[in-house]
Amino acid sequence: MTGSELNALLAPFALLINKGALSTTYQCLELDPGYIRGCSPWGALQAVADLPITARCWVDGNAFIQVMKSLSSNEEVELRSDAGWIRWSCGKATGAFALLGKQQLPELPDFMPQEHSIVLEPADAALIASTFDMGGISCGERGATSNGIFGIVVDTTIPDILSVLSSDDTTITLAQA
Repeated sequence: MTGSELNALLAPFALLINKGALSTTYQCLELDPGYIRGCSPWGALQAVADLPITARCWVDGNAFIQVMKSLSSNEEVELRSDAGWIRWSCGKATGAFALLGKQQLPELPDFMPQEHSIVLEPADAALIASTFDMGGISCGERGATSNGIFGIVVDTTIPDILSVLSSDDTTITLAQA
């Protein structure tokens, strides 16, 4: 996997990881041969990834993301787990991250049954981005801290339609694509 491919996978996690959190669960990334997972008080994220490691492990999320960002984007990044470490190399640079103890990140349920899934084509990216922009108009800064009372809801229950709803104290917004 190249540096740019790995960084594309890690980009959403940079928004999720809270390096100031008191709980290491909210500071770490879970690396597994088949996925990367992270969580915060307000959400959880899992991305499919083909990682060349042999077992599930946990690393300091912010440090891992920042070091991986600093590596060459077109060089291959090699990762391997080794006796309490994740060792990495990219071009002439090498290093290692000490592993954290086992963390209890929430398992993500299959919350979108196949009958409610929508396949998004790359050509629709601008339309999808506009839908999220319009659908999120009424979601102010309280939306991220309100435990779901205010915030954004993505609804895929209407066949072939993506609905984005948001709310705050006084408004509700709905956009569909």
